[in-house]
Amino acid sequence: MGKGLFYLWNREEVVALIGNDADMVCHFYGIEAEGNVPVDPQQEFTGRNILYRPWRVEETAARFSHTEEEVVQRMNEATRILFAAREKRPRPFKDDKV
Repeated sequence: MGKGLFYLWNREEVVALIGNDADMVCHFYGIEAEGNVPVDPQQEFTGRNILYRPWRVEETAARFSHTEEEVVQRMNEATRILFAAREKRPRPFKDDKV
């Protein structure tokens, strides 16, 4: 596994982990089926996504007909689930030489 892959997600992984809120989570974190990594000269990250927040809570709430509080609660839970899944992945090498 390449260093960056520890931090990247494909949409199918997120859908499998999150379930019913997957569309909202993917929208909120900019997750796309084809991936959102803009520059990938070695094609190592094809189909993978860097989680970022292209939409505000208010925009996500309006799009998915939820309150802002519901969106925050659901995103917090999704973040917890994704972090727990990521912790099971092999960690990238850390150079700790001084």
